[in-house]
Amino acid sequence: MRSSSPIGRPTMVATEEKSSIQGVAVPKTMPEANLRPMSELLSTMGLNEEQAEGEKALERAPVSDSHHVHVPSFDDVKLSGELYPGEYMYLPLTKIVRGKYQPRRVFDPEKLTALANTIADQGLHTAIVVRPLADGTFELIAGERRYLAHQLLRKTSIYVCVRNLDDAEAEVLAVTDNDAREDLSDFERGASYKRLLDQGTVQNQAELARRVGKSMSTISRCLAYFKLPAEVLTMLEADPELIGNRVVAELVSLADKGHAETVITAADKIRCGTSQDSAINWAKGEIRRLASPQAPVPPRQINYKERSQLEVRFDGRKLILTPPKGVDPAEVLAYLEEALKARG
Repeated sequence: MRSSSPIGRPTMVATEEKSSIQGVAVPKTMPEANLRPMSELLSTMGLNEEQAEGEKALERAPVSDSHHVHVPSFDDVKLSGELYPGEYMYLPLTKIVRGKYQPRRVFDPEKLTALANTIADQGLHTAIVVRPLADGTFELIAGERRYLAHQLLRKTSIYVCVRNLDDAEAEVLAVTDNDAREDLSDFERGASYKRLLDQGTVQNQAELARRVGKSMSTISRCLAYFKLPAEVLTMLEADPELIGNRVVAELVSLADKGHAETVITAADKIRCGTSQDSAINWAKGEIRRLASPQAPVPPRQINYKERSQLEVRFDGRKLILTPPKGVDPAEVLAYLEEALKARG
């Protein structure tokens, strides 16, 4: 556990013992048919690209005092870890709106379903983090996958930690929370790091590394994606795991040397199913071919018996002689054999 103080201005500091309430236990068995359809959930959250633009946003419940929200008994909660400073309560899902600092581009339906099943079996071990908004709703800062899993389970409320955070603090917390998840791609991490730098939330990569708790090499590796051509970044937005960190440096190096079109083609090959190593090898070979083109050698004419000419062409290591019309190739071969003997 980090020793640095958590960001934010808490409204209340929890003072429970180490057996602090940290999540919500749910029934041990959950009929699978009771899960909401994944397409319905993603559509509700605005994550389905095929969703019509005019579809209603997530309905918000009227603001009510937190004391009127039903809190399950102590027998229904799981104990885990250490509490963030803030006010802990149960909130209706309809009072929580999606955060604008979510770095994750793609939510894997299978992994989301697996998380929902885990929560159904073991309970929620870590409260999600929200901040209050002026209209009485709460913006989700950390824990969107846990929030979506609760929607899949058709739950009506979730255990939250309410913290008063400004925009900079909220963005850093959203990045650090997602950074701890192993399934977040380096491209998605890089996108969140780049936003923190571009918006001036952090002044340089050294401060960024300190604030999010990552090494400078990790920061540089993730930011390297944004040196790729714009066309490749568009592919990565659709599939953040398209290009792994093992080959991104090589693609960036090729693009920096003026081979952006070749890099775009290589990325498209990967998108169509070519392995990353094969695409890199193709790109390097293509660059070598373009740098040293083998221009065709024009045919030459040599005299033959002082009355005609033979056409001579080269094809790699082959020497091709073409006699003129009316001359027997066998006669040419015999002539060359005699000439070679005479010179030998």
